[in-house]
Amino acid sequence: MRAQMLLLLAATTLLAMSASAAATPPPRHTSCTQPLVGGANVSFWTSATFSAGNPAILLGMGTAPAGHVPDTLLLSISANGSCVWQQTAAALTDPRTSGCAVSIGPSRIMFAGGHNNSANYVGTIDIFSLDTATGEVSREASSIQLPVGRELVGCAAVGDVVLIAGGKPPHPPAPIGETKEIDIWHKDSGEFSGAKLSVERKKVEAVTVRMRWLNRPSCCF
Repeated sequence: MRAQMLLLLAATTLLAMSASAAATPPPRHTSCTQPLVGGANVSFWTSATFSAGNPAILLGMGTAPAGHVPDTLLLSISANGSCVWQQTAAALTDPRTSGCAVSIGPSRIMFAGGHNNSANYVGTIDIFSLDTATGEVSREASSIQLPVGRELVGCAAVGDVVLIAGGKPPHPPAPIGETKEIDIWHKDSGEFSGAKLSVERKKVEAVTVRMRWLNRPSCCF
């Protein structure tokens, strides 16, 4: 069900973005059937959008019947409304799920946190770039790590910072299975600063509205 909702959201988002840029708008609704990935039916946990060039959505943090996979899948919508799928050559550093993804620029996407096939919470951050001239996606060389690895986080980008909030950290040492920590990554310096939610929570959803970062049920920045 999550994968179906993700694909519907992906198609709707791309249609809205493409309609503003294309001379001939695509149909209002496009139904996309996800192809197999490496011969397996993969359910992707999260996605984010490249807005540069022809808008496209990058899906990642997938789970196949045999376990989590590092593969990423690119979905775009052609001018006539057809689904265009591309399994990219770029993969996550390690197979994992239950993290978050966020656009950090027109041609850059960040995936953060999650848990791996050993059920360990990870602080890995991967950044992917889109080459608008070739349409190729690549993973940037990076050693960025969350201060504390965790899953079920929410993330949003506001100006020059990315906020990664809440989630489920290892416990113990954490006293409970939720946290109020917000890790704030500064794109210019590559450094982290911190803040806190009003209460501990996991499965956080975040959105940027007019340069303000919101998370349910309260506004933080």
